[in-house]
Amino acid sequence: MKGIIKMRIILVAAFLLCLSCKKFLNEKPDSSLAVPTTIIDLQLLMDNYSDLNTKYPVSAEFQADDYYTNAWNYLQEYQRDQYIWGGKTFDFDPSWQLSYQAINTCNVVLENVDKVSYKKNEVALVSQVKGSALFFRAFYFYGLVQIFSKPFDPNTAKDDLGIVLRSTSDFNVPSVRSNNEVTYQRIISDLKVSSELLPETRISPNRPTKGAAYGLLARAYLGMKDYTNAGIYAEKALNLKNQLMNFNELDATSSAPIERFNQEVIFPMTAGGRIASFLALFVDSTLFDLYHINDLRRNCFYHPGANNVTYFKGDYDGTGYISYDPSAYVFAGIATDEIFLIKAECLARADKVNDAMRILNELLITRWKTGTYIPFSANSINEALTHILRERRKELVFRTLRWEDLRRLQNDPIFSVTPKRLVNGQEYTLQPNSPRYVMKIPLAVIQRSGIPQNP
Repeated sequence: MKGIIKMRIILVAAFLLCLSCKKFLNEKPDSSLAVPTTIIDLQLLMDNYSDLNTKYPVSAEFQADDYYTNAWNYLQEYQRDQYIWGGKTFDFDPSWQLSYQAINTCNVVLENVDKVSYKKNEVALVSQVKGSALFFRAFYFYGLVQIFSKPFDPNTAKDDLGIVLRSTSDFNVPSVRSNNEVTYQRIISDLKVSSELLPETRISPNRPTKGAAYGLLARAYLGMKDYTNAGIYAEKALNLKNQLMNFNELDATSSAPIERFNQEVIFPMTAGGRIASFLALFVDSTLFDLYHINDLRRNCFYHPGANNVTYFKGDYDGTGYISYDPSAYVFAGIATDEIFLIKAECLARADKVNDAMRILNELLITRWKTGTYIPFSANSINEALTHILRERRKELVFRTLRWEDLRRLQNDPIFSVTPKRLVNGQEYTLQPNSPRYVMKIPLAVIQRSGIPQNP
């Protein structure tokens, strides 16, 4: 009972610390209510699933092109703007606020991990707690930079505005924006350190592992178009966990065919739930039509609706389709299918086309009806990439990764896509190099902190 009471005190303290983020990184929270004194206290903070594993920025998915809605009149104003890439400034944005709440919790832990007491048999736990805090902070930094900063370009990264890299819970310390180079350096550095501290095996499904750090490093390097390092860390991640689900064994008729914490999940993270709760969001027909009739993802990922509309049900958090809340649920975590695709793409870009196709086929044979899959082959880098990038779109749907690919490939002469929306008869497009690939920082943050706004 005493342990339960203490856990509640610590979690309340964390909540109060995070609640102060509503004042937009400008005021110091009152932490005198409960100060962590043991490594178990800090582990309890890191084990708060609802605080750390469910707040990934949903705006990345809201701006992607894999869905459309007829609920325009019911969207909030800031959601309408994101839906058409309008570029307006709003006082509030949940992607900013919720991310920095989670980051603040990580900073509390990092500030105390070398100060608290621990028993002799808890030495490994100290490393795990520190590694977890660094991992979570890097994860949220990465999510924020995909929305509030330009895509990484090594030629301009020193001049491009990055994000606010909060590394303290002291809100008297002013917030400043780093540049993109420093932002990505911090993300990479935190993840590399965390990979040395985290265990290889997972004690609890909500906790990160060494493989999770490797997987996120692979994702981050891919976003930087550093395909050599992305391939290296994808390989490291798969060396620790490479299981794939056989979709032939899933119940495609179920409203939630894919289980939570399934064998492909390396690390669970969600974007706060559904893209737009209680509103109908339909899968774009151009996406649905990409699936062959023998591709089991066609029925495992999607739920048919009336009037020829399609809903998404294949999230890796096991939530699936719910009739009264049909908006897509967004899984943003690390899973082996993503890592297979990263490895395949990096091999293709290194002109190891046959190896790339071997990795791709190893994934896809688990997605097709038994006995029907014909392995892909390619005779050139571009032919291999055509297969791989098409499968990224089909496999990694509603995982926040489509937005990253749109940003990463927007200037590619072959693979660039210009997203379009049609609202009340008016077409909206997102052109390559548009400043609308970067969202505006909430106005209240700008006013309180004085940091520069995005153009």
